Formats: sequence, C-alpha cells, structure tokens
Amino acid sequence: MATPTRTEIETYAKELWHRDRARSGDPGFDVEPELNELREGGYLSSARSELMTSIETKNAQWFSQHKNFEEIETSTDSTVLFDVQEALNTGFALTGAKQCGKTTMAKHFVRELLGLGVIVYVLDVSQAWNHDSPITKITQITKHNEEYEWKGSQILDMSSLGIRERVLFVNELCREIYDSHVYGDSERTFLVFEEAHTYLPNGCMRMSVRKKNVLDGVLDLITVGANYKIGFGLITQFPAMVDKTPIKACLQRYFGWTWEKNDVNYIKGFLPKEWSEKLRDLQRGQFIRQCRNDIRIVENEKPFNEAKHETVYSFKTRVICA
Repeated sequence: MATPTRTEIETYAKELWHRDRARSGDPGFDVEPELNELREGGYLSSARSELMTSIETKNAQWFSQHKNFEEIETSTDSTVLFDVQEALNTGFALTGAKQCGKTTMAKHFVRELLGLGVIVYVLDVSQAWNHDSPITKITQITKHNEEYEWKGSQILDMSSLGIRERVLFVNELCREIYDSHVYGDSERTFLVFEEAHTYLPNGCMRMSVRKKNVLDGVLDLITVGANYKIGFGLITQFPAMVDKTPIKACLQRYFGWTWEKNDVNYIKGFLPKEWSEKLRDLQRGQFIRQCRNDIRIVENEKPFNEAKHETVYSFKTRVICA
C-alpha cells in the first residue's frame, strides 16, 4: 500500500480531532486545529498509522472478531461500493440533487446491513421508502409523543408530521434507542435519516450543547452511539443545510451531482479541487465516493430486463474513475 501524503495525513488528523471534540461535547468542535496541536495530541501519528492500514486488513480483523458474521461473504465490488465496517463505526452520508439516485443507493446499503442481522430504522418524510424497499414493515407516525413498538427493522413514515413534530419525534426516538443500548441492549442498530436537512438543520448540534434537550438524544447517538453498537446514515439533497457534526463524523461519504452553489462550496471542504469540479458532470446513479483517503467515482450497473421491458438495478458496482 502506498505511503499516504502529508496532505492526506493532516486532513485525516483534523477529522480525528473534530470527532473527539464532538464526542466530548466541546462547543468549539468545528474550529480548525493548529498543526502543533495535532502533533502534540498524537493525531498526526494516529492518522498516519490508520492510513497505512489497508481496508482489506481491517475488514479481515473485524469479521474475525464478530462470530455472528463469520459466514458472510463480500465481493470486491461490494467492498468498493459500501464498506460495512466503516458504516457501523462512523456512519455514511449520501448527498446530491433530486433524481441523482441517492435513495436507490441507500436501499442497497440497507440491504447489506440487514444481511448482517443489523436492525435498521429509516426515518422518512418523503415516502420514498414505502416502495421497492428492502424493509417491508412501515409504521405511520401520527404524533411525536405517542408510544410505538420498536421491534425489528421498519420504515418510520413521518410525512404527516409538521416540521417541529418531526424534530421532537426524531430526538425522542434517538434518546430511547441510545438509552436502551446504554442499559444493556446489545443488538446492532442503524438509523437512516432520509431528507436529513429537515430535522438536522445547520447549527442544531451546537444548540444542543448550549441548551439542553433541543436535540440531545440525536447528539448522543451520533457522537458516541458507535460505542453502543448504534450507527447512522444521512441522506440529503441540500448538504449545506445539514449540521456539520454528523457530516464530519461520517468517514464514508457519497456525493452525487449538484450545481447549487452553496452545496458545491460546502462539498469542496471535503474533496480535493480536482474532484469537486466533477460534481456537475456526474450522471444519474454516479457518485464520488470518499472513504478516508480513498476517492473514486462509482455507479450502479443498470441491466435491461427484456421480459419486463424495464431497467433493473442490480447493485453491482462499476468503478468509473479511481
């Protein structure tokens, strides 16, 4: 494996620094650290060490430590498209304009998680998950403060709730799931936030630190949930409108096409210039995948089904540019 460059080491060291600050509830987590601070705190050495470790080695170590998943086989294409270990440890983020294929891609991710026995809750306000979904159980959420039964994977349809009720419901759900895991629930659980900008607006995490109970349940789940076998994924067409904390926490990101100026400028903070310039040229189903120091363009193959005269997504990854 090639030695990581100085820029890659410093960039990842900053991500480690931001993640530690967010987990500790530091209101200044989004301030850029100085190079000396990264060096003295051991972040540079940690970043270099982690970047030197191959994805294949980490996957082998992870599967050997989880006996329930010993019989699961992953193909090379699947690993390129979606690193399950990374998703369980740090989450995933999917961004892009309407009709770029975000939800289709996310449904494949959820299918892989379900195959590993992970319980998945999809928080959906768009009803996009009510059809052609790997999860069949749909729970209609009509009031944020009603009691619901959380048994098994399900889609939580929040389309009938107002904006404020959505925020309250999401926070209460995250608090309930987080607390149950802290006090003994050991089942791996994953939350997918569809249209995340509608209930995780920019600045909401900082507000939760300063003013208790705004989104404290979401903050705990996102920043330290991985310690209790809870993961999360974000889907949004407006990344610049989503709070920075969860986006920074996700070290596996997928950027679909977009031409909105604020979103392009926001994404430039994550991608090198030569990659961010490709955002406007992506086709439907194509994404710039950034997983730590690995960046490439991937897409889902879409074979034609002659019997039904329609295009069928097979979810096999084709690398366009690496």
